[in-house]
Formats: sequence, structure tokens, C-alpha cells
Amino acid sequence: MILRDRKLLKVSDGVFQEVGPPEDRSRPLEWRRNINHINLPLKNIKIVTGCNVHETDIDWEDEKSEKPLKLVKADISEQLAIRGIVDDNQMRDHIYFAVEDEGKENIFSVEDASGDTNISIKVGSPTDETNTMPKGLYRGSAFRMNFKPGEDEIYFELTIPRDQLLSLISALRADSNSSIEICTSLLSFTYEVDDALREHYHPRDLIINETTPCFLSWINVISKIGQHFLKTDSEYNYEEVEDGDIFKKELTPEQKSKQDLLKILQSYLQPLNRLATAIWVLIIVIILYAIFK
Repeated sequence: MILRDRKLLKVSDGVFQEVGPPEDRSRPLEWRRNINHINLPLKNIKIVTGCNVHETDIDWEDEKSEKPLKLVKADISEQLAIRGIVDDNQMRDHIYFAVEDEGKENIFSVEDASGDTNISIKVGSPTDETNTMPKGLYRGSAFRMNFKPGEDEIYFELTIPRDQLLSLISALRADSNSSIEICTSLLSFTYEVDDALREHYHPRDLIINETTPCFLSWINVISKIGQHFLKTDSEYNYEEVEDGDIFKKELTPEQKSKQDLLKILQSYLQPLNRLATAIWVLIIVIILYAIFK
């Protein structure tokens, strides 16, 4: 759990420690860095298609170049992206930032971002192998953007292969009511007490320090098709409440139209059903009259 007034000491790139632990404790508690999975349900989803045609170089030696057209060159390329904002009401975990105190080396405060968490998923290229990075990854980054005091936001810039992005865009365009949920692997710090005692379904507090690497683990485009069952908002007891009261049906627009059409047909058939019943009653009366006369 994050306390707003807590101070952290950076002892290495992978460990923060609490500042001023109680005297009755053998050592300070730690926040340790690891790859943590975090689910990000999106809202306000947009598909962005862009084209680059030209770009202009910057002449650092002479800003007033005598041949400015020489700085322009062709840059024919296409840009595709899916963008959205994380739905805070549906998000389980929370992201904080470690910010170094002014004039205090390696002493950090924990701050919260007051704005939105923005997601951008673009076409990327696989990484080359380095001393710290394996080959073939589609990497991304998470960072905090400060526009002005009180207006800061979190940004996730993620990349995936082009074919996968095109598949996701096709699914989104096929159903304008579809939703997206993504899971990222975020290099972040977590509290060692939570790591030891927290159940997997409990919310977590994650800390990142400046721009940090992250990777898209998976992404789902969810379309609601067919009939669905939703729990009612009221609290219920399975032993006391009948099955019919626990769930309520939610129909799609197509099913509602079919249901309305069926009701209309039934309203027309009711007089015919009454007429058929009357004829059968008359036939039975005639037969009984013939037998007992």
C-alpha cells in the first residue's frame, strides 16, 4: 500500500527502501523492481490512419539556409494506430511515480497522476539482440507527461506486428460497440509485503521511475453477440433467492426486434385460436347429442 507522505531511498536501480523505519524492525521494507502484468480496459477508442509524404531536415549550422528547398525530402510512409483511454472504473491496479526530491540525492517522493492514462498501439519493428534485450521483441514504454501543474497524464506507447494491428482494426470496424482490454508487462516496483501476502485478485500499487520499458502481452477485442445474463445490482443469497431473481436477461437489438415481431403475430393468432376452439366445442357437442339422443 502506498502512503502519500512516504519517502523512499533509492539503493540501486532495482530497489527502493523506506526512509526512517521503526527502531523495532530489523531492516527497512523494500519496493523491488520486476516485470508485472497489468490489465488496461480501454474506452474512447479511436482508429488513427495517417500518411507521411515529406519531411524537412533541420540545418543546425544555418537556420536561414540560402537553399531551403534542399532541406525537404520525400518520406512516403503510412501510420496506423489504435488509441484509447484507460477506464479507471474498470481498472484494478494503480500506478504511482517516484520523483526525486529537489536537493536530496536518491531520496524520492511518491506521487499520483491526476489525469488520464492514454494508450497508443502502433506498428513496430522487432528489437535486435543487446546485452540487456533479447532479439525479436516488440517493445514499448510508459511515462508521465506533465503539461502544467495539476495536469499530468500517463502514456503507454506500445508496438505490435503490422498484421496483428490490421486484424484488430478489422475487428473494431466490424462492430462499433466492441470494447478492448489489453494486458501489458510493465517494468515496475512493488511493495515486498504485498508481494508476500496479497491474493492474486487484490489490487496492487505499482511504482515507475521516469520512462520505463513495457511490452504488450495480449489484447482482446470484445463484441457482445447473442443473449447475455447479468447479475442484478442487489445483494442476494443463493439459498434465499430463487434462480429467476438472480439474473436478468439482456437482449441484443436483433433479438428485441424478433421478440416484438413474435408478439405481433401472436396478437393476430389469438382470435383464430378462439375460433378454432369454438368449432371444436361445437363438434364435440354435436357428437354427444348424436350418441345420447
